[in-house]
Amino acid sequence: MDYDVGVDIGSVSINCVILDENHKVVLETPYLRHFGLIYEETHKLLSGILGRIEVENSGALRSVTFTGVHGELLAERLRAQ
Repeated sequence: MDYDVGVDIGSVSINCVILDENHKVVLETPYLRHFGLIYEETHKLLSGILGRIEVENSGALRSVTFTGVHGELLAERLRAQ
């Protein structure tokens, strides 16, 4: 099964949701305060959830979308669309 990941990185917190190919929510993380450590906390969050997808579901990652004030900055830094 393929998955889409959405990461919202706001001014104080990060939240993430994973959808399956039928657009059903598979996982939603609670809002986590990043305390200004945008890149470090995003890396930890994504590493943890993406590892769970691969191990538990043998899934493939189809897309990652960043939103929010810091999400847009991170997408620019990664040269993502």
